[in-house]
Amino acid sequence: MSDLDQAPEDVIGETRAVQQDGTLTPLRMSASKPRVNPAANIDEILLQDQAARGVAAEMNVPLQLNTNEHGAVYYTPQFPDIDPVGIENQQPLPTEQTWGDVAVGVPEAIAHGLSTGLGNINELLPIPGGWVTDDGQPVTNVKQAMDVFGKWIQGGTEGPLTMGKPEGVTLGLVSGISQVLPGMIPAIKLAKIAGMGPVLADVVGGFVGDIVTSSEVEAEQLVKLFGSVASKEGAAALTEFMKDENGDIDKLKARLIAGVPGLIAGPAIHAVVKLASAAKNSTGGQALIKQFVKMMADESGEVKLPGMGAGGRVKMGQDMQPTGKAPTPDELTAARAETVKDGVTVAQRLDTIIPQAERVDGGVFRHGMPNGKEWSTLTPKELAKRGPGATFKDADLDRIWNETLAEVSAAARDAVERTGATWTAFKANDWDKALRLPLRSQLWYELSGEQFAKLLPDLTHNEFMMFVDLIGATSARAKPLENLQRSLAVLSQRKRGVPVDVDLTIQKSVEDALMRNGTEISSALGNKTGMFSDTLAMVGGVQTRYPISVNDVWVGDMFGIDGKLMTANQSLHEVFGKYMNKLRDLTNVGAKKGDVRHQSWQLQARGWVQARSAADGIDTSKAASDIDGSDYAGEWSKIVAMLEDAGISVPGGKITDKILMDPRVADALRPTTPAFRSAPKATVEFGTLLTANGRAAHKAYSQAVESGNAKTVEEYEGALASALYNSGQGATAWEKAVRVATNSSDKVTRINTASGADPFAFSGTFEGAVGANIRIPLKDMTPDQIAYFNAVAGKGLKQKAMAAAEIHRLAPSDPLPAGSIETSSVMFDHSGAVPKDMVGDFADALGAGFEVSAAKHPGSLVFDINPKFDDAGNAVGPTADEVDAAIDIMAKKHNIKNAKEFRAGFKSEYGKNYVEDPGDQTAYNAIIDATLREWTTDVRQQVKAITGDSVTDKQIEVWLNGATSKLPVTKSKLPDGVEISSVRGRASTVRKRFRQRLSDHASVEKAFDDIGKGVDAKFEKLLPKWQKRADALAKKQGSTAPKGGSE
Repeated sequence: MSDLDQAPEDVIGETRAVQQDGTLTPLRMSASKPRVNPAANIDEILLQDQAARGVAAEMNVPLQLNTNEHGAVYYTPQFPDIDPVGIENQQPLPTEQTWGDVAVGVPEAIAHGLSTGLGNINELLPIPGGWVTDDGQPVTNVKQAMDVFGKWIQGGTEGPLTMGKPEGVTLGLVSGISQVLPGMIPAIKLAKIAGMGPVLADVVGGFVGDIVTSSEVEAEQLVKLFGSVASKEGAAALTEFMKDENGDIDKLKARLIAGVPGLIAGPAIHAVVKLASAAKNSTGGQALIKQFVKMMADESGEVKLPGMGAGGRVKMGQDMQPTGKAPTPDELTAARAETVKDGVTVAQRLDTIIPQAERVDGGVFRHGMPNGKEWSTLTPKELAKRGPGATFKDADLDRIWNETLAEVSAAARDAVERTGATWTAFKANDWDKALRLPLRSQLWYELSGEQFAKLLPDLTHNEFMMFVDLIGATSARAKPLENLQRSLAVLSQRKRGVPVDVDLTIQKSVEDALMRNGTEISSALGNKTGMFSDTLAMVGGVQTRYPISVNDVWVGDMFGIDGKLMTANQSLHEVFGKYMNKLRDLTNVGAKKGDVRHQSWQLQARGWVQARSAADGIDTSKAASDIDGSDYAGEWSKIVAMLEDAGISVPGGKITDKILMDPRVADALRPTTPAFRSAPKATVEFGTLLTANGRAAHKAYSQAVESGNAKTVEEYEGALASALYNSGQGATAWEKAVRVATNSSDKVTRINTASGADPFAFSGTFEGAVGANIRIPLKDMTPDQIAYFNAVAGKGLKQKAMAAAEIHRLAPSDPLPAGSIETSSVMFDHSGAVPKDMVGDFADALGAGFEVSAAKHPGSLVFDINPKFDDAGNAVGPTADEVDAAIDIMAKKHNIKNAKEFRAGFKSEYGKNYVEDPGDQTAYNAIIDATLREWTTDVRQQVKAITGDSVTDKQIEVWLNGATSKLPVTKSKLPDGVEISSVRGRASTVRKRFRQRLSDHASVEKAFDDIGKGVDAKFEKLLPKWQKRADALAKKQGSTAPKGGSE
């Protein structure tokens, strides 16, 4: 095991819980270092006090003074006394108290957090000693404990929840939780009956408190959640607020605080008020609240939320009502006149140009077949049934195209004119072929979405939405199987809390999907990707907005434009979406008895299959097996086979939570990942102090940082980031160097580098300075080959040092690999650009001598810690205390979340993986010369093996150098039957390859030299501007300008 995500915690004690199947499952407790009790640490006390004051001010409640067992004084918000519904005769909670079938034993910190609802301050309240849940989730603070409670609620309140008391905890168990949890059990069970289990868990887990939204759809959904768990008083307060046009937010907040158990009030109160305000005038808002009140008053569980089944999904055969308001005539007129064409505006305008009721046949979507069964219950014979073909002509298509142009925005009409988009690229005859495809092609989305809902049974509501979000985010330029492999691999790594390091086409899309966490499936996505995800979610029975039909590169082809034009002209989504709706209606007019009526997305699916098949030269009128229309449902069995080949049992094809938590999943689905993970990574910077322009540029940059000259700082960092990024595009010098070093034609993939928008996404420190860099995986290369790579690149780029370290992730019981030094890697949640000072501050927090390498992964940032040299000259890694202290500093300074430390082994052989040059290129030249001699010796031996004693070593060397054109073979010394021509021919082939390798080496040297000169020339061009700017700034500040030009 070498993956960091395989590292389990040591078990120092356990309590076993009896599961429904009768098995015993241990809930492990972490043997990792306990965090300091904040009550005994002044810095933590001050931080807690600050947060407590903020919570109190936000909720308009007083502060109360507390004294802990250490004599320290601290503040907490003083919440009103709570009398939750159903709580009578409360008794103090002993060490382990049972309410019915619920066993709870928790430290004081959890009880305090649950009963007072401190919200995000819960992250500051540690659980001394911590514990690890049975699925390996570390629990070290109150917020994480609340998340565990949420998952328990989602999984079922009938089973036990048992937590072992950590050893060495001095805090006793108190009765705080008894003030809340018993009263919540009836509401929890009732909410579960109403189908709100998964989303209820998210509320209890405290996630709602972090949500900020302006979406009416999300507002309604979250108000639903609140109604399902609040007391009758809370529901009544919310009802009155929704009905009262002049409802007072402060009064609502006060009533909710007074009428809702503290478990909900703390984390959710602010968000609920905000969401109630957003939902107040949204479609169906008041009706929903009325239904919530009925549901909470009902003892039988018969009253349910409209259309909601188990897991927050619409049941088969039930209607899913459209969300959002229908546009008024004035709104429609204004939208059609708009000329703004950016993607965000188009996404908002789509709801007006193409109202949701227009997006489905008949105006309301019904889940499943008309008879209430799943589409996936159709037999292979039924799915293979051919469609009837088209009943319309080109004239009809021309008519609905013109109607479409009259009903979209001016921006969309302009986009059509500008791009030449036209219906004639896919005429009636093409549609006739598409409409004669087997029924399976029409039901592409339905079969896929239903399969997801059935075969990923344990996902919470948000996890399911995040998964289909990931399907959309990884769909670009990927066939369904590859798309599915990546999405499941990412989902597995995300759930396990490890870096997402599987191969991805567009990392930013995946990062965005992970950060949305299933809460904003489409609103922040590109229009194509969002509609794709929404379609899969909706047909899988998940309540979401009605999508327009998906517009990808194949749909672009169907309208005569390529994918780039589609991306650059987002307004075309209006045109194509509107046209497909009209085409749907046109198709359904001609439908006969027994035909399956079409939805717009089903027409798009048929067209997609036909277009792809035609591009592959497939005649779709012939055997259906040749049709290239694989859906996710059809690919699922291949996913199962890959997992089972890796030793992971998948009973019934269902990928459960237990399977997703298996560390083998991601590597089984994306087999190239382990080799990438374990390969040495060359880490290269482009900034240099070995040229005059490089020194002058760095001096100007340093002075700009000191004087606050942000523009010069941005341009310097941008120039390096741009050069790094460009070096990794196309036929790269990096790949050429690897091929020359290994004498192979291997491709070098997964080169990671900074960009202008995020220059420190891949970066590191060297001698205290933070620099952007590029990472090149050097898979299966020997130390000598790595040394050559470092030398040839470092020489051309004028670098003082070149490094290609190996970082091996280790489980606690793994032996340290030979030649490695024990160190650590630290991962924490992160999205957006990586601040430069975050990298530098972490290195500084570790202490003098340590360097770090920062690598951005979707949803997280990982710091690999490079060992330092101690006073005796030995390389040593950081101690546990040093890493813990650095994490604490980063939490305070940069507010990092969910930091995790992993054991790792660091290996970097001096002179091979790590090469230092004194600045005159002598070290690099020595390595290159030695490499060339080695190549020559190797080739000479190959020729000698062919010629035997018929040629001397000296003659071979002269011939290889080109001094003679013909190899001087002595025929008499050849074995009997061997011809001179044969020997010379085979030897000439060896020399030809050798000469080509030497030529390629010269080409690689030139390529890196050109890159280095390009950076130098860029600095030379920028330096006068930087000096002029520095002079102007100095004059403005009334001082002498520091000289930032050439020395």
